[in-house]
Amino acid sequence: MNMNIGDMQIPTTHRNVKTKNDIKFMEKFNLLKEFKEEFGRFPKAREVYKGVKLGMWCADLRGKRWRHTKDRIALLNSIGFVWDVRKHSWDTNFKLVKEFKEEFGKMPSSTEIYKGVKLGMWCDIQRHYYNNNIDYISKERIDLLNSIGFIWSIQDDRNNNNFELLKEFKEKFGKMPTTTDEYKGVKLGAWCSNVRVLYKNKDLSEDLYNKLRGIGFMFDYNKEKWEYNFNLLKEFKEEFGRLPKQYERYKNTELGFWMYNNMSRCIDDRKKELLRSIGVNI
Repeated sequence: MNMNIGDMQIPTTHRNVKTKNDIKFMEKFNLLKEFKEEFGRFPKAREVYKGVKLGMWCADLRGKRWRHTKDRIALLNSIGFVWDVRKHSWDTNFKLVKEFKEEFGKMPSSTEIYKGVKLGMWCDIQRHYYNNNIDYISKERIDLLNSIGFIWSIQDDRNNNNFELLKEFKEKFGKMPTTTDEYKGVKLGAWCSNVRVLYKNKDLSEDLYNKLRGIGFMFDYNKEKWEYNFNLLKEFKEEFGRLPKQYERYKNTELGFWMYNNMSRCIDDRKKELLRSIGVNI
């Protein structure tokens, strides 16, 4: 003969011993089920719920799984109980990274927090394991991360994130950052200077070079800035039929000051000829 406690069948043999244990189990199980319904997750190791150390009880369940009956295991499985916390945590974070990539078109930066999870830090940890050949990251996990275009080099990842910030900066302000400019906590101007050094030393990756060229990045800043300002001056002359006054601005540039500065400076013959071609008296 059997007696019911909740949904679980309890044999009546040795009823006095088993009934007490099973009643305690069911009390905690019902609390766990309630916790899961309320918070959408299972309690952390030290979490207390309604006066019960529910997190510690869950840890004990995982550590002594072999001691539980098939009925108890089935009952816990019915509410999606997590037996392997590390695997569950990895799988959950991977899904969040995939979701983040689909939403923002990039990988999270090192300091990125997404839906309450330090997702950028988790990505850096995966890179550390991969780059140091630590067994924690299996081939299966590497393949999963590769499938969403995960970047294994921390430097490449930082460059990609900074490129996205640079693109955003350019769209917002209509110009490239100066050496001292910071944007969203990143020293973007200093990063641009570093990129120019890499380019000069032929150490810049082709991929990053093509991306930067695509948004009008100036690799030889002085030369390209001069060409940019000259083209603005030419455009100004075509639009207004005259040259700018000394303190006149045009498209966020001190164009008049730049022109008068070039008139008084010692510049090469090519630049002089270009300025003369649009009517600058030099």
